[in-house]
Amino acid sequence: MLPEYNKDNSELDSKRFVAPAEDEDLAKNVNAFKPGATEPAAGDYIISQSPIEGKSVYANFNAAIAAIQKEPSNKVVTVFVYPGTYKEQIVFNRSGTTIFRGYTQDASSNAHNQVTVQNSHGVDTHADQSNSDSATLYSRASNTQLYNINLNNVFGKTKNFASLGFAIGNNGRAAFYGCQVTGNQDTFDTNAGTSVFAYNTLVEGSVDFIWGAGSAYFLNSTIVPNTKGGYIAAMKRASASTPGGLVFDQSTIAATADAAAGSVFLGRPYNQYSRVAYIKTYLDKSISPAGWSVWSKTDPRTDGVLLGEYQNYGPGAGTSARASFSRQLSKADVAQFQLASFFSSQGTAW
Repeated sequence: MLPEYNKDNSELDSKRFVAPAEDEDLAKNVNAFKPGATEPAAGDYIISQSPIEGKSVYANFNAAIAAIQKEPSNKVVTVFVYPGTYKEQIVFNRSGTTIFRGYTQDASSNAHNQVTVQNSHGVDTHADQSNSDSATLYSRASNTQLYNINLNNVFGKTKNFASLGFAIGNNGRAAFYGCQVTGNQDTFDTNAGTSVFAYNTLVEGSVDFIWGAGSAYFLNSTIVPNTKGGYIAAMKRASASTPGGLVFDQSTIAATADAAAGSVFLGRPYNQYSRVAYIKTYLDKSISPAGWSVWSKTDPRTDGVLLGEYQNYGPGAGTSARASFSRQLSKADVAQFQLASFFSSQGTAW
């Protein structure tokens, strides 16, 4: 699903806003992001839909997760997943660090992933139920890392139904490397107090499909609007000083054919303290000339928002008709969104 212009990252590298090496923990994982992961390492838990001679395996994610609960929280648990489509919903809750690696012959490209977790559950957003209940993976763990794994929700585009690929809560942290997360409304949910880093990862959806009150940083990733008139980001905070925000750094907006030219918004404010930035990101022709939308005509929620852009490019990056409540960021403005300090400056640390 990656667009042709994103297969070669040389142009993005030349325009790098902040090198991932400036954040030690995240850089360690980005720099280890090398082609080929086709065998489990010593000590890995193994998930496989077929028996493997001489190996103890678990038939699905939920079976493996049940087994690793016995491990102490100070142990880093690693899980290797063989190819297949695993049809299940996962609620994961564990203290400590857990790493899931999907089988792939090319870890540098999420287009070649061979491990998919899939569910088809939707939640009526007008009912008394949490949207997170629809998630393919709902992480309530303290530190979860995923490599080359797809999280798909195939519920569909029924209006006012959430269909999440991923949700995170319980003040947890998560990181994605070479993954795909797909759904429709509310695909990717970050609850208050959570922190998410995504590198070379694809996220697809329709309405408010990257949203919540947490902190998320998308570096060199592909964002795929799949519906005419949709919204990418919807973020809220309790106050102007509350931690949280969504950052898209050196990423690519690449809509499907269903998202008509000029019809998609970069975001809309979930509340008046919404904080979203697009930095050196390619904006395709699907992006509206206004760039940003109010929440609704009768409830705009624009007082106090920070909805900003910095040196974006592409057919959707023109600024002459941008919404009056959005901002073209200065070099000084954009410093707050550097990866090196984005999480730590908000009181969240890796």
